[in-house]
Amino acid sequence: MPASVHCIWLFFHAIQSIHSTSSGTQVILANNKTLLIDQSIHTIKKQYNRKGMCKVVFDQMK
Repeated sequence: MPASVHCIWLFFHAIQSIHSTSSGTQVILANNKTLLIDQSIHTIKKQYNRKGMCKVVFDQMK
């Protein structure tokens, strides 16, 4: 169970872009839907980049 009721999951392949706004971080999904997240862009991009590195490592293991 998540530690916070505000916990969300973003799927790496579903993210089209990430932007900072005055209200938080805006995530635009591959289906052109927009999410406004109450987290810093630094936190979201750090998690996104970690997932990208994991994907590269696992793809090389195939």
